[in-house]
Amino acid sequence: MALTRLRHRAGAVLLRTDLSGLPLARSGEPAGDLWSLAVAAAFFLLSNPLVLVPLFGTSLQWAVWAVCGAAALTTWRLRPPRVPVAVALFLAWAALSLTWSELPDEGLGSLRIYLAVALLALVVSSNVSAHAIAQGVAWGGAAVAVASYVAWAREMPGAAVDLGMEGSLAGIGTNRNILSYTLVLSLGFAMCLSPRTWWSRVKWVALVGIICAGIVLAVSSTGKASAVLVVLAAGAARAYPAVASRLPRWAPRVALALTVAAAVGVVLSLERVTSLLGRDITFSGRTQFWGATLEVTEDAWLQGYGWGSVWLHPWAPAPDNAVRTEIFERAEIAYSHGHNSWVDLYPMVGLVGVLLGAAIFVGAWVRVARRPATMRPDQLSAYRTVRLLVVAVPTGHLFFGVTEPILSTPVGWFVLVLLAGAAGQVPRRGRRVRGGRRRRTPDPLAG
Repeated sequence: MALTRLRHRAGAVLLRTDLSGLPLARSGEPAGDLWSLAVAAAFFLLSNPLVLVPLFGTSLQWAVWAVCGAAALTTWRLRPPRVPVAVALFLAWAALSLTWSELPDEGLGSLRIYLAVALLALVVSSNVSAHAIAQGVAWGGAAVAVASYVAWAREMPGAAVDLGMEGSLAGIGTNRNILSYTLVLSLGFAMCLSPRTWWSRVKWVALVGIICAGIVLAVSSTGKASAVLVVLAAGAARAYPAVASRLPRWAPRVALALTVAAAVGVVLSLERVTSLLGRDITFSGRTQFWGATLEVTEDAWLQGYGWGSVWLHPWAPAPDNAVRTEIFERAEIAYSHGHNSWVDLYPMVGLVGVLLGAAIFVGAWVRVARRPATMRPDQLSAYRTVRLLVVAVPTGHLFFGVTEPILSTPVGWFVLVLLAGAAGQVPRRGRRVRGGRRRRTPDPLAG
C-alpha cells in the first residue's frame, strides 16, 4: 500500500505541468545551501580570474557546470526560467544590431557569452530564494578577496599592481579596479543578509570584513566611495519602512527632492568632489575619451554600430575597426573599453540599447515598488530581501559604473540579470477592487 502511494505521488510530480508552484530553494536547507555554493562559484568564475584561469571561455564553461550541477541535484524541484521583459528586449536589440554590424561574426560570438551568462542568472533566480542568492554572491565575493590575497602573497604574476602604481592588490583579475567593483557588487548582496542568531551574526561580520578588506587593499578611491554608499543605502532601505510609517505622506516626496538637489549639487561641484576622492575632474582623461566616443557615434546615435563590434573587451575582444581607431585618434588616448557603463554600450547599441539597459534597473524597482496588498509569510520574507537588493546592489553598480563598464562586464551583467530575476519573485498585485482603486493596507515591513 505504501509503495502504491509513493508510485502515485511520483507520477503526479512527473506529470505536473504547472511548475511555477514548486518551492524555491531556501538558505538553511540542503538544496538552498547547494545552490548558494553554485552561485558563489559562478560569481567567482565570471569575475574573470585571469591569474588562475587564463581564458574566460574556460571560466564561463566551469560556471555553467557549477549551475548545471546544482540543477541536476535538485531536478525534482526545478522550475523553468522566468525571463524579465527588459532583459529579453535588451538581448533582442543586441541581436538585431548584428544585422547592420560590419563585424557580425565577432558580434555573434560576444552575444553568445551574454546570452549564456543571462541564462545562468535566470535559472538561478527562478529556482533560488533571494536570500540564498544574496548568500551565494556574498560567498563568491569573499572567495575572490581571499584568492586575491593568497595569489598576491605567493607573488603569482598579475596579482600585484605594477611597480610605481598606487595600491598593493590587483587581485585574481589582474586589475585593482576590477577587484574593487567585483567586491563592491558582492558587498551589496552581503548587506541584504539578515542573520538571526549570534553565530550567524559572527559569520556575517567576518564575511563583510573579508570583502571590505579586499576593497581597502585594492586602494581604489571609487571602490571605497562605492562601498560606503552601498552600506548607507542598505541601512536606509532597512530603516525606511519603520520610519515612513511615522512620517506624513509628503515626507518621501521631500526626501526625493532633497536627494535630487544633492545629486545636482554634486554635479555642479564636481571638481571639489573629485578632489576629495583623490581624482582629477577628467577622471584620468576619461571625460576626454567619453566625449570622443560620443562624437564618433553621432552618425549611429540611435542604433549604434553593432553589438561586440567596437571594444577590446578581454572576454570578447573585437578586431581592429574604424570606429575604435577614430575614437583613439580623437581622444588621443587608447582605452580598451568605454570606462563607463553607458558610454561602453552607446557605440555598440546606440541610444535605444542604453535605454533598454536602464529599463532593466527600472523594471526591478517598479516590480518591488508595486507591493501587493497581501502576501504569504514566505512571500513577505522574499519581498524584504528583494526590497533591500534593488536598493543596495544598484547603488554600487551604478556609482562604480561612472568610471568602469560594469554593465558590460560578465560579472556585472550576471548581477544585473540576477537582480531583475529576483525582483520577479515578488508576487504581482491582485485584481482591482470595486471603483477601480486598490485597498490601502499598512506596510507589513513597518512593524
